[in-house]
Amino acid sequence: MNRKVYIILLLFLLLPVAMLCGCVENTDQQAVPNSRTELQNSSTVQITDMLGRQLTVPAEISSAIGTSSPPAILVYMLAPDKLAGWNSRQNFTHPFMDENYSNLPVIGNWLGTKTGNYETIIDMHPDIVIESTSTYGKTNEVIERRQENLGSIPVVAINDSILFVTQSDPTIEYVGKLLNCEAQAKN
Repeated sequence: MNRKVYIILLLFLLLPVAMLCGCVENTDQQAVPNSRTELQNSSTVQITDMLGRQLTVPAEISSAIGTSSPPAILVYMLAPDKLAGWNSRQNFTHPFMDENYSNLPVIGNWLGTKTGNYETIIDMHPDIVIESTSTYGKTNEVIERRQENLGSIPVVAINDSILFVTQSDPTIEYVGKLLNCEAQAKN
């Protein structure tokens, strides 16, 4: 089975909350390419997130946190060693995971129950935080508030198109490039 289809199917299996969130498909959605520009300090790069915002991130990202389950699971599927924590404990999937991943800390969630905690994330020192958004190309107050509260930790916005099978490829490829696992994202 095509690896991309497998990733998408697994996302839907692990995200029953996605069916409850009332997302609306927008066929005009355009992804902003993840352009990476090396800065003078070679340990960082300038990127454009999927909302078109310019951000400075580490050239090599070793730790990422999602603000909700869709981006966390996407990081797990593409680069599991870079996932720093889960948003909630999903006991029905954990028996199938390696203990290194099933035992990651639960950091809370900003989708549904709104149990996310800025201090918890800041104390973990992730390289980036990934926020899934349905603003379709428009920076919104939520992303700006997250960035303000997380200080110097870059909040990278991705389109929540990972919830829609027919629109997920650009988001998967974007995150693959961001996490330096492009081959995994293309499979």
